Amino acid sequence: MHGCNRRGGGAAVMKAWFFSEYSSSFFWRLCASIFVFFLPFVLPTAHARDSFSIQKINQLQYEIGRDDDMLSKPSIEWSGDGEILILDSKTLFMWKKKRLIQIASPDGSICKVYLSPDGSRFLCSNEDGAAALGYVNSFEFRPISEKMTVDKVVWSRDGSRFYYLKGTTLHLFEISKFYSDIIYDGVCDFHLSGDEKRIMLRMGRRDDREPQYTLINVDRTCKKLFQRGMLLQEDRVARPFLKNINCDFRTLLLEKKTSSAKGFGLFRITWRNMLKDERTLLDDCRGNQDAAFSADQEKIALTCHDGSDDPAMLVLSAAGDILVKFSPKKGWNYRDPLWSPHSDLIMWSYIDASRKEGDRLRLLVTDPKGVALQFIPGKYSNLEMDWSPRGDYLLMREEAQKLEHGDYVVYDLKGKKLRELFKDNRSRITSRPVWSPDGRFIAVIDYSTFQKREKKMERRGTVQREIECVYFREQVFLYRLSEDSLQLLW
Repeated sequence: MHGCNRRGGGAAVMKAWFFSEYSSSFFWRLCASIFVFFLPFVLPTAHARDSFSIQKINQLQYEIGRDDDMLSKPSIEWSGDGEILILDSKTLFMWKKKRLIQIASPDGSICKVYLSPDGSRFLCSNEDGAAALGYVNSFEFRPISEKMTVDKVVWSRDGSRFYYLKGTTLHLFEISKFYSDIIYDGVCDFHLSGDEKRIMLRMGRRDDREPQYTLINVDRTCKKLFQRGMLLQEDRVARPFLKNINCDFRTLLLEKKTSSAKGFGLFRITWRNMLKDERTLLDDCRGNQDAAFSADQEKIALTCHDGSDDPAMLVLSAAGDILVKFSPKKGWNYRDPLWSPHSDLIMWSYIDASRKEGDRLRLLVTDPKGVALQFIPGKYSNLEMDWSPRGDYLLMREEAQKLEHGDYVVYDLKGKKLRELFKDNRSRITSRPVWSPDGRFIAVIDYSTFQKREKKMERRGTVQREIECVYFREQVFLYRLSEDSLQLLW
């Protein structure tokens, strides 16, 4: 009996222990579940502080403060697939879905956005350096632990890495490693070679008239310092590039600029980034500092004055052989060749001294053989122009008169016809028009409509001051080449 009671007492003790442990575990698990469920409702600000977020916006405003430059203009960039327009680097416009969004950083400030070439992912960062990688299809974010106060971003073609300027320091961020390496200091701009194996660094200040460049490999080896003025940058197009060096940074054409020397030197750049195998070209000519390699890297266009001081246009092979030298009319001075994307046409500007002062600059288009000349009628600025991606149209701006802004026009090379983007007579202030990747559309922002004026507080460093801002309504237009029509998108 006693033993039976002892066995019964042991079972009771075990049963009491089991239910005590189970009840305790169940109780705490239940409490934890309730806490986790209600946490977002109790502490919504805690979640906001730790994540990036999408904000839908309903209007576009162009803001000009007291210290801002009216001519800085809003900017437009197309995504690689053409589905998204990025306005002023901060607003994503899904133009087919009619949706405007901005990305807010954890502190609520709006981020700048840099899309990968295929448009599938992006880097976003705010002025304080908070940054994240995001995906366009889901808008999921992966915060980056390091600070990224970004001034310029260049993605690799496959989207596996990107280079960015932070102040005057160039960094490389590899997606697989998810952290940055410092490439070089003292940089104000940079260009990635077409084969993505070399980087050309622009040193010093952006406003240097004859900047100095340094060439390095992407693994930071084989540094080559170029003298000032050796490299020429093409600034007229939407995406500036170096023009007297081929896109892989392997062949360089230099003009001899001393008072006693004439001609050009053609150099091969070795894999150690040294200049070798110089070939002297056109030794009786003086050039105009405008030599430009074609996109296919097989030809070079330039203008010069020959030994008789007659102006001429020339097309050379990449090896330096003269393919054609021509001058449509004696007495004209030729300048600034600009190759089409497929390297089958060249736009040249020329100065007709027989015209009145201020009305002498004109444009013409030829093929690389110097035939099939087309003279573009009208007077257009030599500062803003761009070939369409398919090479069948030229986008240009009419020469501005005093403080007025010139209107943009499209020249149809096949139809030999000029088309105005805005066909009304209204005076407009616009962004620079930008071609879509497929060359079918042109996007442009008009910000001519005054909206309001107000005062607000602004912080510059540790100082907070009141400034007056003027707001203009931004309207996004899409020009359709097939219909010669302009559509208001927003």
